[in-house]
Amino acid sequence: MRLALDQAHNAWLVGEVPVGAVLVRETANGRQVVATGYNRPITDHDPTAHAEIVALRHAATLLANYRLPECELYVTLEPCAMCAMALLHARVKRVVFGATDPKAGAAGSVIDVFGQPTLNHHTEVVGGVLAAEAGEVLRSFFAERRRAVPAAPRRADACWSRPTRRAGADDSRQANRWRSTPSPVPGHERRAARRCSCSLRPACCARSRRCAAPPRASGSPRLRGRDRSGCRRQGAALCRRRRGPARRDPSCRRRPAGASRSRAAAATD
Repeated sequence: MRLALDQAHNAWLVGEVPVGAVLVRETANGRQVVATGYNRPITDHDPTAHAEIVALRHAATLLANYRLPECELYVTLEPCAMCAMALLHARVKRVVFGATDPKAGAAGSVIDVFGQPTLNHHTEVVGGVLAAEAGEVLRSFFAERRRAVPAAPRRADACWSRPTRRAGADDSRQANRWRSTPSPVPGHERRAARRCSCSLRPACCARSRRCAAPPRASGSPRLRGRDRSGCRRQGAALCRRRRGPARRDPSCRRRPAGASRSRAAAATD
């Protein structure tokens, strides 16, 4: 298990989650280390490259056998479901792990893959060996990662503060201003577009309450009433039906109230 902890530190050095594994077997001269491994999913771009899988691959290649019935695996963290099934398929005789994994452990913490009675192979499992040291390595690694990650910048609108009330301001208008939400269209354009009700060009007064068509050409007759072309800067403006009180605009001429009669009617009077 000390060798497995050394492999976990190797994973830490390359930026991986510090989990190490060592595969050993009994020989005539004593225990022999067959293969070692540590977490490499980020380094190898392989989601299956856990420490147990890496050690199993190396051992199977060295022994030229996909069955490892005389081998024992020592790993610093409780195996997940993927690694547990791989160990069962390899016919590993014994699995010894250090710290438990309460989120993905498959040796009794979350599920117990090794304890399924219907499986055709059963592997002996021992847990809690050097659990304090293995857990401390993992806690230190994640604490270092949290310190290294900078704080996320605050959004620009998160710094918005409620405006202060101006002296003498109307309470209802001020409350409406606080409740209003920002809009991509400027306020004066929204107000002007709301007042203009021209049927041919509803947005003719959308910018400065003036018709958007080019001015009348020199020498052309001045039209009265609604222009057939849609909108003119000179002559009778299309904004005549604008809602709200009448407002004088030198470029948008409006007839005063009672002045809508024709010239013939006025001459008769």
